[in-house]
Amino acid sequence: MTKNLRLLTLADIHGNIKAVKRLVRKVKSSEIQVDMIVIAGDISQTVPLYLMLLYILGNQSLSRRGYSKWVYKGKGRKRFVKEQIISVEAIVSQLLQISDKIIYTPGNTDTKDVIKYLKDNYGSQMHIIDGNFETIGGYQFIGLGGSLIHVDKEGQPICDYEFTRQEFSYRITRLLKGLVDKHIPRILVTHELPSFSYNDINRKVSFQGGSQSISMLITKIKPIMHIFGHYHELAVKKQAQEVLYVNPGPMACYYYALITLNGKKHRVYFRKMKPYILDTNSLIYSYRTPMNDNENKIRFL
Repeated sequence: MTKNLRLLTLADIHGNIKAVKRLVRKVKSSEIQVDMIVIAGDISQTVPLYLMLLYILGNQSLSRRGYSKWVYKGKGRKRFVKEQIISVEAIVSQLLQISDKIIYTPGNTDTKDVIKYLKDNYGSQMHIIDGNFETIGGYQFIGLGGSLIHVDKEGQPICDYEFTRQEFSYRITRLLKGLVDKHIPRILVTHELPSFSYNDINRKVSFQGGSQSISMLITKIKPIMHIFGHYHELAVKKQAQEVLYVNPGPMACYYYALITLNGKKHRVYFRKMKPYILDTNSLIYSYRTPMNDNENKIRFL
């Protein structure tokens, strides 16, 4: 039997503790009921200012791809992992003030060290769903972390938690073998999107992306809702056939969503807080804030 649940839904926090603290204060002051927090990946810090400065000084330039290789595979990794762990510790301790139930699916920028740290230190408070599921309140939350691969010039993945299309397909096959309880409502939580097309006639912007394997997974498990992140620009609430697709937008830029589950009735409320003026994390990601009217421009394939 399903319960009424209020979900605080976050994605792409990218270690922005200022945004999370502001959110926690807002929830506490407004007495918003939060039964559970759902995080659709990229919880940890990715752009520590001092590491960016170190990279610039050492390379006399700032290349996004070059910086990523330096922190994930190069000399900056040790410091980077330390900053990621510090950030997730601060974020989780804040979020536990408003709910003792957190569901988390890893994102592509979350290092394997961070994922292990969360499992080892918050295993009793965080339900890490990545190729598995948790049943809470009569709903089955099914998770698959990571994203499709972003490659360097040698064709190798840059971030820790990225997969080829074949690897994604294999992971989904394993996930399907372990699923039970077909007759309760299912909620899929991933970082990557399902296969989609985007078309903005006015701005003459058109592109495709996402994972065909995730689209196949949706067809097989028939969730009532799919929560995801990754594409900061594509914050969206869209009903397509029997599935409600929700991307709450990047918490790094102070976006989030409240979702009310009530049997077969679901309501999604998008929210955006005012950023701190000197929040470097938000400023760095400000070029990837959500576009307008995504519901009418995106089509899930």
